[in-house]
Amino acid sequence: METGQHGGEILSIDYIIPQAVAPELDNVLANLEFMPLSANQSKGDSIGQRQRDLAKELHAAGLFSAEGLAKMLP
Repeated sequence: METGQHGGEILSIDYIIPQAVAPELDNVLANLEFMPLSANQSKGDSIGQRQRDLAKELHAAGLFSAEGLAKMLP
């Protein structure tokens, strides 16, 4: 049974921290998520608190540079 706003939609894989913002995370699996195709197509390259929190975690794990992290923080 397909329910919810995106029920029955095709899923796509997208970057949590946009590739345009942090190209060094291109091959980092922790930066990927499944999302409905329509939602993926409508979102932009904006950076919110969720992306900043993930950037801090990836930096602490040695997967994201200090320079990249600094670009994402206000």
